Amino acid sequence: MTLRWRTGRTFALLAAGAALAAPAAVGLTATPAAAAPGPIDMNARLTGPATVVRGELALFTIDSVIPGPPAPTNVKLILTLPDGFSYAQMGGGSGPCTADAARRVVTCIPDPGEPSGLPGARQWEVYARASSSLAAGTELTTALEVTADGDETNPADNRDTVTTRVTGPAATSIRATGPKGPIVPGSKFRVTVQVHYADGPPIDDFAMFAHFGGDWFLGAELVGVPAQCSGDPGSVMCEIDRRVEPNTDFDLVWEFGSTGDPAGYHAPTEQLRFQTFAFGDPVQTSIELTFATATPGTPSPTPTGTGTGGGTGNGDGQAGGGLPITGTATGSLAATGVLLVAAGAGAVLLGRRRRRSSTS
Repeated sequence: MTLRWRTGRTFALLAAGAALAAPAAVGLTATPAAAAPGPIDMNARLTGPATVVRGELALFTIDSVIPGPPAPTNVKLILTLPDGFSYAQMGGGSGPCTADAARRVVTCIPDPGEPSGLPGARQWEVYARASSSLAAGTELTTALEVTADGDETNPADNRDTVTTRVTGPAATSIRATGPKGPIVPGSKFRVTVQVHYADGPPIDDFAMFAHFGGDWFLGAELVGVPAQCSGDPGSVMCEIDRRVEPNTDFDLVWEFGSTGDPAGYHAPTEQLRFQTFAFGDPVQTSIELTFATATPGTPSPTPTGTGTGGGTGNGDGQAGGGLPITGTATGSLAATGVLLVAAGAGAVLLGRRRRRSSTS
């Protein structure tokens, strides 16, 4: 056997071993392909008011039951508001809702933090404001659709609609007016609520509620009127010490305090709603507040590396100076290691054979 043949056979064997080992190394970290979505049966139900006063808020409630287990993925509840309605704020629910730039299409999803694949009932509340320019009698139809990954087996209940008729103010009504420009966080501001009491008996116990979102609130009081005010998270109630006669108009001037902490502002605008039950049926009004906060409630971005790469951290929430090793890259690294070891071993064997050839 010649040296050239023995050397070629050695490298052939090593190359074959490396070729067999490389796929095995890659397979150690390979992730199995996700199963294709199966059949699903989603449903959506929308409820809303039969009437809305022009310029005021309407509350829509979205309901859906997520089937399973396993629950479908990529579940979205899409609320489409007609011309004349615009998204105002989320009232609460089973996950976040976001609106498009025109404030006409609102998309709600289940809470991303809940256990994956958890089936069951979900609910969201969305406030929309009717345009103050609408004529009384205008009908507005709001539509809801649910979508998800998978083959829908019963699409008939994936959509729902509600029609709301626009009205003018009632005989007994309240109306709020507030600051004309943006409110500086940390300052106080005033909102005037005009009360018109038409027909009915005198009222000795008159109380009004103010409801709000976010964490900007730092107290409230009525100016120039003897009153007792008490608050709960998200609302404050003030009782006035006066008798309210029928066919009466009067103003209540509210003064609110606001926090200077940017974290208290969850959106550039907040809805401030007023409500009273003193007249029997609830009577309400609202205004939209705008705060002079460029990035309300937005945390500072996570520091990133200053090199030319796009690294975003080391996987534990801290800024990192290197790139993490993940699935496919790990497999490639293992395969490369096998090939390098094979090449090194071949070089050693070749050196030994050369030494033997020179001494024989």
